[in-house]
Amino acid sequence: MKIPFPLPRQAWFAAFGIGLLLALGWVATTSGPLAPIKVTVTQIAKGEVAPALFGIGTVEARRA
Repeated sequence: MKIPFPLPRQAWFAAFGIGLLLALGWVATTSGPLAPIKVTVTQIAKGEVAPALFGIGTVEARRA
């Protein structure tokens, strides 16, 4: 099968390059660094915060 109108090789490369740039732009804006940030919204609630510290090791003074 022959193409009815032959295009020069540069036109095919240009079309492929433009298509590739469009595909990369779409990927960058949907899942890449330019993608919108997903935000989770929740209701505020008043509560108590109990301070706690747990760990294994030694404690040393910074100044003597």
